Amino acid sequence: MGALRSRPAAADLVVAAVFVVTTTTETLWRAWGRPAWLVLGLTGLVPMLVLIYRRRFPLAALTVYVVAGAVATVVQSRLPDPTERTTSAFVPIIALLVLCYSVAAHGNRRAVLLGAPQPVLLVALIDLLQPDAGSLAVGLPFIALIVVGLPMLAGWLVRSRATLLTELEQTDRALAEEHQQRLRTVRARESLALAQRLATELESGLLSLHELSKQHEPTPRAEIAQLEARARSLLTHTRHTVVTLTNDDDGFESPSGGRSLRPVVRIGREDGAVGWTVLVAAATGIAMVLESHAKWGNAPLALVLCGTVVAALACLSWRPLECLILAWAGTALFVHLVAPLDRDGNLVVSGLVVTGAFLVASLAARARALAGLLVSVLGSALVLSAADLPGAVVLGCLAWLGGRILRGRIHLLRQVRGAQAALNRVRADELRTSKLEERAAVSRDVHDAIGHGLTVVALQAGAALRLVDQDPAACAAALATIERVTGQALDELHRGFGTTGDVGTLVSDARAAGVCVTVTGTIEPRGEQGQVLHRIVQEALTNAIRHAPGADVTVCCDEDDSGITVTVSNGPAARTPELPGGGRGLTGMRDRLATAGGTLDWRHSHDGGFVLHAWLPRPTRNPAAKPHQEANA
Repeated sequence: MGALRSRPAAADLVVAAVFVVTTTTETLWRAWGRPAWLVLGLTGLVPMLVLIYRRRFPLAALTVYVVAGAVATVVQSRLPDPTERTTSAFVPIIALLVLCYSVAAHGNRRAVLLGAPQPVLLVALIDLLQPDAGSLAVGLPFIALIVVGLPMLAGWLVRSRATLLTELEQTDRALAEEHQQRLRTVRARESLALAQRLATELESGLLSLHELSKQHEPTPRAEIAQLEARARSLLTHTRHTVVTLTNDDDGFESPSGGRSLRPVVRIGREDGAVGWTVLVAAATGIAMVLESHAKWGNAPLALVLCGTVVAALACLSWRPLECLILAWAGTALFVHLVAPLDRDGNLVVSGLVVTGAFLVASLAARARALAGLLVSVLGSALVLSAADLPGAVVLGCLAWLGGRILRGRIHLLRQVRGAQAALNRVRADELRTSKLEERAAVSRDVHDAIGHGLTVVALQAGAALRLVDQDPAACAAALATIERVTGQALDELHRGFGTTGDVGTLVSDARAAGVCVTVTGTIEPRGEQGQVLHRIVQEALTNAIRHAPGADVTVCCDEDDSGITVTVSNGPAARTPELPGGGRGLTGMRDRLATAGGTLDWRHSHDGGFVLHAWLPRPTRNPAAKPHQEANA
């Protein structure tokens, strides 16, 4: 609302100018030939200037206008020719509507409480000083409802909509921050839970292998065989753990305790309009009976037509346009066949114009709402005099606008509720996805780090078993390699796979396992990029050891402005593979590279070997800038 107060009042100047012109026209038309009334009417142009400040100082503008009206009423009461005091002013009433709207739309609660009684008090003063003022003076309840209540309701709706939009923006930002915190929380919890689970399932097995490999004296064949068996068993168990981590989604619970985020707003039942339509129907029926029962000539027909109007208004929430047509048809027949609703009865018709237009505008779609407004205008033309028709039409149009404002606000609230419900589902899915991604990341680390180490251990244990009698020194070297590799695996398990070693260690381990590895180029990236490349080379060497035992392996690294390319190729297997794979290594590598913005492809070479081609962009470059590269060795 502060933006409105600080905005230049150009629009308010235009509004005030329009009211000054129309007031002048109306005064000249009604008071021409009566100098005293003409002077008094033209003096009434001065209060119209308060419309310039209707948004900056709404309560003050309304107060000045009401005080000016009270002064004008006192002056009118002392003028001669009282029979012509009924020179009503329609434009000033519309200006009072605008000021009441402005108090609710641009003022605070105190302004509304202090401003609402002022028009009513003005009408009471008119009734006291000009008892012959006709329907204006006797229509105190009508003024309170139509001139004060309806405009203030429309102003409150406009103000609450702007406030609601501001609150929604603030709430959305707060919920977004809370959601990011939830994502971080779920990842941290999942990482901790998986670390505890892995420590329970894998740590004891790795410790057992580590201790068995630490024998300083010649190790008996039986213990080496036991070491190999445990290594193979733990390797199988590790593959099972990887599968379990990836597929197991049981027992997942959102950090919110399974409760969806609370919607920003709550909306009542869609049939809540029934109560309002029934209330309007009852009030209209009672008013029709009280205003015209003394003139009834045919009571049964009067009761039937009055009941028709009441029933039609009560069913407006069901079929707004059709029921409004029926209500106006019943009213027109009532006026022409039973009793005319003249003088005070005009308030009943005006009330029907206002309430009917408001309800059909708030309940029906735009086209049908416009048709309902037209029905109200035509209906009022059938039952009102030419002098009363313009005022009723203007009030009906204002009421129709208020109804459209209310419908827009309800539509906004329902959209917000639907959007919040959809957002809650999306965020719940994001939490679940975040948890699964964390599991997938940990499973890749387990597969790459622990699986690689256990593959080396199993192969070294097999070699130690073959060499225990023929070459004790070579057997001891194999056991030392097992001790070092299991120690590294335990370290990675304890530190949560957050860091990695260098590629040179991987190559040394592979060579110790009997693989001929040739390295061209250097791999020296640091940070996250270095971790990703380390895992890629680690998994590629593990696959070569597992699926192509005895084959030579070549690791080639090439770095340019676009990024780093690593190609790992091996020849065909020299003997039957002893360690079957889990079938997830290549998929895990592709996922890891995709997360870092890189790509991975592979193919079988013409001689029966295998070629793996990985590309990783530089951190400072857009991954989309990578040129197309063919996967060739």
